[in-house]
Amino acid sequence: MYRIILTLAAVLASGTVTARQVQGNDSIRPFVEYLANNNLTGPKEYVLKSFETYDIIILSERHHRELTQYELITEIVKDPGFHGNVYTEIGIFNIRDRIRSFLTKEGLTKDEKEKELVQIYRDLDYQPIWENYNFYYLLSSIYDINQGRRRMTRSC
Repeated sequence: MYRIILTLAAVLASGTVTARQVQGNDSIRPFVEYLANNNLTGPKEYVLKSFETYDIIILSERHHRELTQYELITEIVKDPGFHGNVYTEIGIFNIRDRIRSFLTKEGLTKDEKEKELVQIYRDLDYQPIWENYNFYYLLSSIYDINQGRRRMTRSC
């Protein structure tokens, strides 16, 4: 049986909040003070450490336009300790193979990479256009991470 943890990306991606950022009688003051007064693990480290206990980590996302959550996911995937898969709610089943093909291609130039991403993005959703940059950023980042790992593997 799989051990699963659900983590809110809204909490993780926001990073550390300090007590100085809270003003007046803010209702979240006790929570901010707790965070400020305890030596807590950063969001990336928290997720990676959670894999020691759980087989599946689910990051719940905030609004798609908010990019820091995708930056966090990219940092987690970039870490040499990450060995897993990334699933998203974005996109449609019909382009799964195209995305997989793109992510596993080797040595695309910057222009070739961008052209492939734009083609994927045009067919990404049932709506005429997906105006958010998040998934483009995520796919581009994972492609770059894969290229870096391939270079490292060849040099070893």
